[in-house]
Amino acid sequence: MRSVMPALEEAAAQHLVQRDPYPIVAAPNTQVIAKTIEAAQKTNHRILVIGSGSSFGAQFTLLREDIIAITTSGFRGINVQNEFAVIVAAGTPVAELVRPHSEYSGKTLGGLLAREAKGRDRDYQRAVWQKVALIEIMDGNGHQRILPGPAKANSHSSAGSDCLLGSRGRLCIITGIQFAQSLPLEIVLPEESSTLLQLSSAGRSPLRHEELSATLDPFSLFKW
Repeated sequence: MRSVMPALEEAAAQHLVQRDPYPIVAAPNTQVIAKTIEAAQKTNHRILVIGSGSSFGAQFTLLREDIIAITTSGFRGINVQNEFAVIVAAGTPVAELVRPHSEYSGKTLGGLLAREAKGRDRDYQRAVWQKVALIEIMDGNGHQRILPGPAKANSHSSAGSDCLLGSRGRLCIITGIQFAQSLPLEIVLPEESSTLLQLSSAGRSPLRHEELSATLDPFSLFKW
């Protein structure tokens, strides 16, 4: 395995916030993310995506050395195009987007959607997801893609993008989320956890996940 540091120094030197025990790149934009992915490809490394870090438990440790971590917590911003199109960068804190505030407010939007949630956390995650019109991602080739979300008008299916929920960054990197309504988002949770679970799980299967993985991550960069 080739050393990744020369490639990273060339691609994102000023954005390296840690070098040991594994490098962490604080990506402020999609250009830096794409260059970091290219460096991972050249040196046979894997990409670990982290937001604020809150999605990983206190005992989380890496079991491999061929890792480059990309944190998107500094990749934030809200672009209001009109009252029906608001694009939010993945590193934007949930507290700036959602009402009422809750214990989830300290998370980034991308981290909230990609984390492996359970119980009421899962309800909150999926309540936000139901308001997503489009989701912008960076795939394993360093290319930007746009996938439809459940709130996309005339969208026949969001089953593919639904696989991103709880994926923990093992399919791609979420870079932006578009909502078809003004902010802040008003979130109302159901009394029972089953309602949103059944609604959002429709059409999701291991087969679709594998198909999406083959398309988005042909080099297995995100399989850390």
